[in-house]
Amino acid sequence: MTSGIQFILNGEHIELTDCSTNLTLLEYLRSSGRTGSKEGCAEGDCGACSVAIVDRDADGKPTYRSINSCLVPICLMHGREIVTVEGVARGCKELHPVQQCMVENFGSQCGYCTPGFVASLFEGYHRKDIRTRDQLDDQLCGNLCRCTGYRPIVDAAIQAYANRSSDGQAHAIEFSPLAATKYQHDDETFLRPTTIKDLLCVIGEYPNARLIAGATELGLEITKKFKKLQTLISVEAVAELKEIKCTEKEWHIGAAATLTQIEEKLATEFPALGDMLRVFGSRQIRNRATMGGNIVTASPIGDSAPVLLALDASLVLASTNCERMVPIDQFFIAYRKTALQPGEIVKTIIIPREGGTDATPSGGTRKFWWHKVSKR
Repeated sequence: MTSGIQFILNGEHIELTDCSTNLTLLEYLRSSGRTGSKEGCAEGDCGACSVAIVDRDADGKPTYRSINSCLVPICLMHGREIVTVEGVARGCKELHPVQQCMVENFGSQCGYCTPGFVASLFEGYHRKDIRTRDQLDDQLCGNLCRCTGYRPIVDAAIQAYANRSSDGQAHAIEFSPLAATKYQHDDETFLRPTTIKDLLCVIGEYPNARLIAGATELGLEITKKFKKLQTLISVEAVAELKEIKCTEKEWHIGAAATLTQIEEKLATEFPALGDMLRVFGSRQIRNRATMGGNIVTASPIGDSAPVLLALDASLVLASTNCERMVPIDQFFIAYRKTALQPGEIVKTIIIPREGGTDATPSGGTRKFWWHKVSKR
């Protein structure tokens, strides 16, 4: 049993021993005096609440990821490191380079959105793959400026990123594996197993619990529907559910791999999948959302299902008794209903590697395009 929720915030060790598992990270930050992070929409659209956390990229290397703190229950941050706008300059003589460039380029107008932009710029500052304006726009697509001040913000980013190699601020990042956790507060319980065996056992012990990964959808039940979720079981610490690996014939994607990690690994080989992921919410959403989570909701507006259907994907479903493989076109039963049985989880998403490139059984060549009509 964990005595409290513990994490590193701007270099400071924090332990919360009397904390609801339904409290969001943003609510905690603002109630504890870290008011730089703002609430604009409370649903992951505007980015005013953005902060950075230390996570792993698709190759397992530690990196910073910007996320929407309005959607994340604080219990999911147990064992993690968080950086808010108040902490991005830690270790710098004055301002962090992205902050200094925002000042020099007049990137802040009313200032409400600025802390969130700084958090997103901070993540981008530690990335090595932003080389074009399009990639920069994608990095900032989850941050809205209602004063229409995007040009100076982009100018600030271009200036800051151009000087990354000379300013000495791109320091080493460390990430410790997430540990098994059980935390209780009144009648609320948070569990985080580290193996599939333990995960399935916990699900059997708490049959009415809600599984939670990135919280980009489940978090809305807390912030918008004002629900109090009694028992949460996190899948984030199960290493096998985070793996992305391939054979000569297929890719195996762990159900808890984030969309950003999937994009990093598969977008080149499957351009249609990469195109879908580029318009799947925002960078902050993709940094937390999982493909397994998007599938099991069986939402008619879920973006990943059409591409996976076209790619002839299959799902590995696991329970304490066995594993079984189900073609994805047989997984969706009805609106918000799937073929999952009680006590069963989506373990792996399998995509044939010949999809979109090699010859089909009929001798033809399949080609895929992705189109999305959106009013966002």
